[in-house]
Amino acid sequence: MGRGFRSGQVDAKELSRQDIAGARRCHLLLRRAELEVAPVRWRTLLEAIDVVPVNSPLRSAAIGRLVSDMTDPAHVELAGEIADEAQDPSAQAAVRLRQAELYRSRLNSRAAADIAWSLYESKRLPADRFRWLFERLASARQHDRMVRLVEDRLRSGKAVPQELLNDIAPVYELQGRPVDAKRARTNSLDFKPPPQVPKMQGGGMGGGFFSP
Repeated sequence: MGRGFRSGQVDAKELSRQDIAGARRCHLLLRRAELEVAPVRWRTLLEAIDVVPVNSPLRSAAIGRLVSDMTDPAHVELAGEIADEAQDPSAQAAVRLRQAELYRSRLNSRAAADIAWSLYESKRLPADRFRWLFERLASARQHDRMVRLVEDRLRSGKAVPQELLNDIAPVYELQGRPVDAKRARTNSLDFKPPPQVPKMQGGGMGGGFFSP
C-alpha cells in the first residue's frame, strides 16, 4: 500500500516538469490513472491521450482503456461529459459509441440512435459499424434515417446485405413506395436507390460516412 502511494507521489513530481517527453508523460499518466477512480481516472486518461502523437500506439491504448472502463449504465451522462471534454476526435467518437451502448443498456433506444446518427453525419462512425447503426435506428423506429442510411450506402457503390434490405422493405411500404419495397425484397444486386435530391445552398443535412 505504502509503496503504491510513494510511486504516485513520484509520478506527480515528474509530471510537474515541463521537459518530459510525450511518451514518458503518457506512461506516467497511465500509471497515475491506475490509482484513481472514475471520473478522475477518465480525465487523466484524456490527458494521456493528448500528450502523444495521433498515430502513437500509446494513444490507442489509452483510448481503449478509457472506453473499456465505461461499463456501468448509470454513468451514461458522465460518459457524455467526458466525450464533450475530449480533444482527440478518435477518443470522442469512441466514447460516444460507448455512451450509445450504455443508453441501449438502459433501454433508451432513441438516445442511442441519436448518438449513432450524429457520428454518422459527422463522418466519425467506423466503416464496420454500418449494421450496428442500422440496428440502432431500427430499434428506435427512425424510419427516415434507415432509408437514408441504406440509400447513401448504395449510392456510394457498396452492397447492402439482403437481410437488411428485407427489413427496409416494410419501411418503404409505410412511406408509400411499394415499388421500392418490392425491389428491395427481390435482389440486392438489382436494387438501386432513387436519384439524390440536390441540396439547397446554405441548408440541408450533410452526407454520411458512407456517402461518396
